[in-house]
Amino acid sequence: MNGVRYKILSGGTASNLTDFTLINAPNNSIGTLFTATGPGTGTGTALVDPGIQNPIFFDCSNSLGIFFSSDIQVRDYVTPKRTIINPTGTTTSNCTFSNFPVYSQQVPLSQWKIEGGGEHSGSIFGGESNDWDYSTIYSSKYQSLDRLEKVSRYFRTKNQGQNDFFKGYIYAVTNGISLPTYQNNSITANPIYWEPNNPDGELITVGAPFHFYFGLRRGASAFDKFRTKWINTSKVIN
Repeated sequence: MNGVRYKILSGGTASNLTDFTLINAPNNSIGTLFTATGPGTGTGTALVDPGIQNPIFFDCSNSLGIFFSSDIQVRDYVTPKRTIINPTGTTTSNCTFSNFPVYSQQVPLSQWKIEGGGEHSGSIFGGESNDWDYSTIYSSKYQSLDRLEKVSRYFRTKNQGQNDFFKGYIYAVTNGISLPTYQNNSITANPIYWEPNNPDGELITVGAPFHFYFGLRRGASAFDKFRTKWINTSKVIN
């Protein structure tokens, strides 16, 4: 798009490369930043520069949403315990992650419900009726929660395979063969790029792994272990 700043992600397939120099890029190297003078051609991809991409969503139905940014490596250290080797690698590649063993504890989790019906049906953020769902308590092995896996019930963007597009919170990016090259991999609130969970697509896991939890096994919760190791529970008689 003319006047928008991009970062080159890929050059495309060998049979249909994108020459980004034709739209004002200094070269075709991965990671190069440039301000486009028009749409590109070919199968190459470029990401809108996060530094200038508007992180605030607002529509005519008075829906407001903010696209957060975070260090997904920090959350992956907590759960599911892995090192990210290639941040832009695909989620199925053996070269993207290095996993290490972990002991995991079953914990209860309340889920956030995105009420996206009615006038708010055009946004992944839902509306003012969003709320915690207490009708069903979801349980999972806490240290095994994975922002990439459906079973962990995090918010996941749709039709994407790149690791750093799966944040573990409300976040989606465009992807479609019918889109011009310059529009792919840009943040969007459009719900067509949201892959709902089953059986209730509006419920998502939020907060984890950045909050304290209590386990389901009596006497063997995280707090029990903390108390045993760090709190002096011996009786003191004067």
